[in-house]
Amino acid sequence: MLAAYWIAFGPHGPRALPPPGESWSIFGYTMLGIGVSFVIFLLIRTQARPPPKTMNAQYQEMTNEYLKVCLCLPFRPRVSRCRIAPLFPLPLWRT
Repeated sequence: MLAAYWIAFGPHGPRALPPPGESWSIFGYTMLGIGVSFVIFLLIRTQARPPPKTMNAQYQEMTNEYLKVCLCLPFRPRVSRCRIAPLFPLPLWRT
């Protein structure tokens, strides 16, 4: 009878207590994974090409001014006077 009680309600299976230090182990492996991914990110970032010349503020401001002058409307390409052909032209009934 005692053996049946121990098998049914003993400290094993889902009712077992976690082993000592399990929380620190999980925390340590999580931090290790984050650290390794950060190192991989830095290695990839150091090997990347420099940003393009068009990513500076002056070039972007000049582009914005040009688009204002030529009345380029990005969401209504048939109405705009841009020389750039839209990828997906809108139907005539939407303009």
